[in-house]
Amino acid sequence: MDTDHNDNIAQKKIEDVKKNEIVQPVQKQIDEFKSHYLQHFDPICCLGKGGFGIVFAAKDKLIDKNYAIKRIPFP
Repeated sequence: MDTDHNDNIAQKKIEDVKKNEIVQPVQKQIDEFKSHYLQHFDPICCLGKGGFGIVFAAKDKLIDKNYAIKRIPFP
């Protein structure tokens, strides 16, 4: 009975590691996007959203021009 219990604990730990391997890189990409986006652009407003992502109006801080920026989800 103890062997089954230990196997279940080991399996849960393996599943947790697998989840972290996937979740952490995605979160890192999101954080890097936010960091890059906010470093270079001043957000103005959300222009729209749909099945392929969200489009924001933003002003480039360096050249003082407005852009539409589309943010799409990573698979």
